[in-house]
Amino acid sequence: MKSAGLAIAVISLLFAGCDRDFREYSDADLGFAIEYPVGWMIKRVDQEGIAIKFESPMENENDGFRENISVTAGEYVREVSPREFSELSMTLTRSIMKNVIIRKEGAYTEGKMKGYFIDYTALDFEGNERLFHQVFFVHRTMLYSIISTIEEKKAAKYFPIISRVVDSFRLK
Repeated sequence: MKSAGLAIAVISLLFAGCDRDFREYSDADLGFAIEYPVGWMIKRVDQEGIAIKFESPMENENDGFRENISVTAGEYVREVSPREFSELSMTLTRSIMKNVIIRKEGAYTEGKMKGYFIDYTALDFEGNERLFHQVFFVHRTMLYSIISTIEEKKAAKYFPIISRVVDSFRLK
């Protein structure tokens, strides 16, 4: 009986520790909240539509790229579905980025909200190939997009983090 109690205590501590690895970011003006990893830098971006950007810490002195997750938000003139929003966004993406190759897309049903996702590769603005995971959410005429950018060789390390962040997205 004591060992069962000890096992439950250990499991409780493990799960409690998981929550300490993430903090909540909330934007009352745009009406959303999202969790991000402790240790990641929060950056306000002076770019149209980008609400917030989270950047991973440098892994070492030779790390030339910081994996990141950006949240965009904005109002649209009419209601659209998450898939329509993804099509509008990808049209824009193809006009500003080179070698866009869609690897996978479909309904996003993992988190608190339902949406649409697209995984693609493209050349970033410096000409480096990056892996992008973009999830689109719609609430009435408000459009939200969570865009992660990672080096493909680091996908196995960062995809669980990205999934946790995206899954935590909710409206306030």
